[in-house]
Amino acid sequence: MVDKRFNYENTIGVKIIIRKNDKYFLMRESETNEWMPGKISLPGGKLLLGESVLEALERKIKSEVGFEVVVLGLVKIMNILMPDKNVYHFVFLAEWKNGEIDITKIEGENASWYTREEIQKLTKNDFAEFYNDEILKDTIENNLTLIPMSFLSVQDNRSEEIVNWMERGMSN
Repeated sequence: MVDKRFNYENTIGVKIIIRKNDKYFLMRESETNEWMPGKISLPGGKLLLGESVLEALERKIKSEVGFEVVVLGLVKIMNILMPDKNVYHFVFLAEWKNGEIDITKIEGENASWYTREEIQKLTKNDFAEFYNDEILKDTIENNLTLIPMSFLSVQDNRSEEIVNWMERGMSN
């Protein structure tokens, strides 16, 4: 039997803080959402099986944002400990590039640009994730370190080269 300390679920997701001048793009979860219905959230979501963090980031920008952005870098990795799993959120900062919010092109029911003042008035109880208010306020105050996108890399262990390397290593 596998020791439960090593055999548990990990959930990985991406979240995106999008800035347009002094405003920030936020979404409101639908009232039928299983996780925090009606709460404000950053766009993003879970990775699909076999999907890299960077691929998930690109997919979630297309499905939840609906306009063009330039991803500036990674600003935070949240390790959220739950009773039966570990959750990791990779939080990215992006800058609006082009386009408008088109609610017909995104998954959320309500999305809009929030001003600094509006965000400052929000509390933890307004958000879908416990850390959202702190990370948004830190972003507004420029209190986050931006890690360049070049810092992230993907190793696909399904590639022929790596599969062959692993087979050689296991046969020794």
